[in-house]
Amino acid sequence: MNTEAVDLPVAEQAFAAGDVVGTEWLCRALLSDDADDVDALGLLGRVLLLKEGPTPEALGVLRKAAELAPSRADILHDTGVAWMRCGDLEQAGKAFDAALTAAPEDAAAGAKKSLLDALRQPEAADLGAALAVDERLLLARTLVGVGRHEEALRLLNALGTEAPEMIEVYPSLARAQAGLSDLDGMVQTCCRIRELCMARQLEPARRTVYMKEIEAVCGPLNQSRPNHPLTLAVLAIAKLEDPPTYHEGSALINQALQINSDVPEVLLACGYANFLVGEFEKAELALSMAVERRPDYREAEAKLFLSRAAVGGVTDDLDVPASVSADDFTILALALCYGGRFAEALQAYRQAQRRAPTRAALFFGASNVAGFLGLRAEAEKDCDTARRLDPVSPQARMQAAMLALERHDLETAWELYEERLRVWRRDSANRQFEVPRWDGEDLTGKTLLVWREEGVGDEIRGVSCLAELPEKFGCRVIWEGSPRLQALYAESLPGIEVRAEKSEPDPADYADIDAHVPLLSLPKYVRRRIEDFSDRGGYLSAPPQAVAAMRERLQAFGGSPKIGVCWRSTNMSWMKRPFHSSLADWSAIIGLSGLTFVNLQIDLAEREADQAEALYGQKIHRLDGLDLRDDLLGAAALIGALYAVVSARCWVPTLAGALGIDTYIFTAPPLPLAMGFEHDPWMPSVSIFPRPPGEGWSQPMADISGALKSRFLLS
Repeated sequence: MNTEAVDLPVAEQAFAAGDVVGTEWLCRALLSDDADDVDALGLLGRVLLLKEGPTPEALGVLRKAAELAPSRADILHDTGVAWMRCGDLEQAGKAFDAALTAAPEDAAAGAKKSLLDALRQPEAADLGAALAVDERLLLARTLVGVGRHEEALRLLNALGTEAPEMIEVYPSLARAQAGLSDLDGMVQTCCRIRELCMARQLEPARRTVYMKEIEAVCGPLNQSRPNHPLTLAVLAIAKLEDPPTYHEGSALINQALQINSDVPEVLLACGYANFLVGEFEKAELALSMAVERRPDYREAEAKLFLSRAAVGGVTDDLDVPASVSADDFTILALALCYGGRFAEALQAYRQAQRRAPTRAALFFGASNVAGFLGLRAEAEKDCDTARRLDPVSPQARMQAAMLALERHDLETAWELYEERLRVWRRDSANRQFEVPRWDGEDLTGKTLLVWREEGVGDEIRGVSCLAELPEKFGCRVIWEGSPRLQALYAESLPGIEVRAEKSEPDPADYADIDAHVPLLSLPKYVRRRIEDFSDRGGYLSAPPQAVAAMRERLQAFGGSPKIGVCWRSTNMSWMKRPFHSSLADWSAIIGLSGLTFVNLQIDLAEREADQAEALYGQKIHRLDGLDLRDDLLGAAALIGALYAVVSARCWVPTLAGALGIDTYIFTAPPLPLAMGFEHDPWMPSVSIFPRPPGEGWSQPMADISGALKSRFLLS
């Protein structure tokens, strides 16, 4: 993996600045290159020790580092701390002894030995007053880990009194209360964690860590004491923070409302759930009730102000109360994006930037939104600021890659695009092999493994680079792709050995490879200039007999040209919603006479099919028995039998273009991989019809209608 600008000093700097999440990313990036990097292992272990409760992952990482560097006192010390946190005092003592042997003057290891001595006393908490704050916290966490909850509780209560804003105290306090079955105390402590997260304006990634702590405490509590409104509300609001669990949170809120709709925390959760999906009037109602019942409710007050601002329209000259933070405006920006209100979302980001001008994520977010508005200069400026504030942010560097593509600086774009390998991805995991990562060198006589990445559309696009590898680099190529596409690849890629990716790979399968490379790194080596995108037409082909069988089936729908249609992606995230249409937008196309329309929409509902016929007097025909989601060979055969495809931006037009079918794609900006061209340079049979920023679909639909009339000589 390319780790330009990623080295240990950068990771150490991030750790010193309190960027725990960023430090973890950097360490894992370093370890993806060298799994035995002792310094990266040691720093990663230290980061993982910051998590609450027993820390088995930290222990595993640090034990490996200690095995590789048995005389590193700092690593041995941290290994001892990990053993303490896991409740094994004997192993902790051995690790601290080893640290002192390696460095007899190591005061930290000596102090931890004293802590172990204290833990052997019957009332260890009484000795805590003489210790530093961090040592007291470690003592308390260890007491919780070994089940001495009453002592831990006394120590943590004292810490909370001495340092009430020290958020690190409270997850341990909740666990001590859990050990003593203090159910009311547990939920009140979780409320305190939430309040401190908002008061301290923790960045979203760091706040998520504490929301997961709340889930870890309140989830079991909700099982042991169901139907408790405050527990339901606190658990719900933690789940709302994470998009995959948003609907779980909403269900908990509905349950709490049925039990007691007067609890302020329940009303806050209700308002927040509506706020996050852009239902600002509903949010305003619930939040105003929360503030009425608890006038000092700072979070409810801030979100009430923002809900009212969103109802009236977010502008640059809002009179903002002091209780509203940069985080509040960031959450507002995302909620506005969900509703497609990008101009106002950009204003919300500007408000957030004024309150936290050194936070790189705010400028990265604004750059994304400016891109959706077609404001390339603003997008570039915000991205540059994000990279200046956080030079190794993978998100900012990936955004810079997309902007570089739009200005045709491909060499810079592909180099920066390697940053995708440093972030969590929904559709594919990073993979490691015993052989080295290929970096463009000659491979004559050797075998190269190319492995899949990302979703179906990205995979199909990347496959366009495969055919050139054997001739250009003199190698045998093994392509390991999605199992759903294996049959299509086998039909389409002569000279490439096609394998299906396995959920549990067998190392023996890779005994014959000399190097590996992720699929979407190939453009770095074979698409370095615009001229490298040759007008070759389609590069995938469905089996001819399957295409012929589909044509035969399509004849049942009439003799006019068959046009495949797809009006939205199945990805409903706010970043994809601007590319979606509804059937009500299609009058200029489906209203055309002389064409037959065939469904390519995966999640077609019965009412939608009926809606098309009711609106336009045209039926959208469906092929019974064809699973468009999982039978991609069947989908390719269907598309190959069509005259043309009209589609929203998703994998459907990508597959159609790869098959060489005339394809008309309507889209909103940005579309960086098209690099501003009217035809997709990766697959020239795809024509692109963008809509102006902030406008509806009428213009691109009219333009596509005109193109279809010309193509099929319609009146």
